[in-house]
Amino acid sequence: KSGEFHVALSRNFLKVLQHKLPLSEDCEGEIITYCFDILGDNGAPVALHAYSITFIQNILIKYPEFSNELKVILEDRMEYTSAAFRYRAKSALKYINKHRLA
Repeated sequence: KSGEFHVALSRNFLKVLQHKLPLSEDCEGEIITYCFDILGDNGAPVALHAYSITFIQNILIKYPEFSNELKVILEDRMEYTSAAFRYRAKSALKYINKHRLA
């Protein structure tokens, strides 16, 4: 049961954060690390992957140095994941290419 609580809390936390809330740089850095950790976890729920992608995408204008790392992860995982992941990944890759971030 505690694992379910953790997943629900993480899902709701990331769901709120994907809406471009103002955060301190320290907080942004910790959340970016957390999101990349989630993207590296094949066992994480799809919603956590999707919200992590969106959070990182939204912050790329401020921190473009993360665009290459995100692009590599998304392209590597594209064919092995769910439709929801692929949808968010395609959107993020399109954003990266449109803004010439990678």
